Amino acid sequence: MLWDAGIRLMFEQAFLSVIRSKKKPDKCPECGSWRIAGILYGMLSDSPRLHRDLDAGKIVLGGSVVTDNPPAWQCVNYAFRTWHRCFSEC
Repeated sequence: MLWDAGIRLMFEQAFLSVIRSKKKPDKCPECGSWRIAGILYGMLSDSPRLHRDLDAGKIVLGGSVVTDNPPAWQCVNYAFRTWHRCFSEC
């Protein structure tokens, strides 16, 4: 099926190509959006500020399980594009 092959290719391009950056990117190279959100991890309590930041696209939720060097930023429009923070040479 062609559709399945297209989904697989999109998955491989998005998740197997790791982009590293020392700072938050200015815009997404995939869609050109300036809406790059920080990814928030952990067990979060419900709060009005959390909902405001989610609705405004300032943050996205990354889940409660944090791995080594998880993505730090994500394009709000193109959710498959994430960036990993590097602390030494990129």
